[in-house]
Amino acid sequence: MGHIGMKQDQKYLFQGDSITNGGRGEDGDPNHILGHGYVFTIASRLMAQYPQEKPHFYNRGVSGNGSAQVLARWQEDALDIDPDVLSLMVGVNDCAHAGVPTDVAAYEKNVRKMLTLSRKQNPKLEIVLGLPFYYKLDGNDIDERFHSAGDRKQQDFTRKIRALTQKNADERVHDIEELRDAVRRVAGDFSARLVDCDGVLKQAFRNAPTGYWCWDGIHLTAAGHFLIAEEWLKQLPM
Repeated sequence: MGHIGMKQDQKYLFQGDSITNGGRGEDGDPNHILGHGYVFTIASRLMAQYPQEKPHFYNRGVSGNGSAQVLARWQEDALDIDPDVLSLMVGVNDCAHAGVPTDVAAYEKNVRKMLTLSRKQNPKLEIVLGLPFYYKLDGNDIDERFHSAGDRKQQDFTRKIRALTQKNADERVHDIEELRDAVRRVAGDFSARLVDCDGVLKQAFRNAPTGYWCWDGIHLTAAGHFLIAEEWLKQLPM
């Protein structure tokens, strides 16, 4: 697959759920509009490396969104932006979430619909798909490196969220693999670039516990976001 050269005023759109959202602000403050996750790291690198080309970056990830919710806002949050490069990572909220069984066929249909609409609008659109991930954690220990020193309130928050995200863990571990297979099928049919988020994270788990990279089995730590950003950038050599 050919390289994507950095063109003048090229627009990059990142779509997905809370992992992409990264706590982004919506008040226009340039320090916050991209969030503080992998999107911010990617944009930082490319904006610093190509200042004369003036690339534009848009983060439209929305926390809690599954594929149906992303599709429902596709006109405003994707087509109206009309990007040159579209990055999509969604799936964990489609996966046995809140007691709703995983519907792999519906998920794949939703993703295909999004990409079909975008490619119809821009036949030259470059598409990047991230493989969704979810991990079962052992115990409920927390890593104090990710909190203010001795802050029990922060630690209690972490334990509370982890208790929620780890419900139906075995089922979600199984079903997320089926969603990854769906993404691989879609990537092949749309000639999309594939970011193996799951692969790079599992490799990292050999060096430190899962919670060091992905603190509640869904959301990434700063270290995890860095890994995803680096893997994303490998798919787009300049």
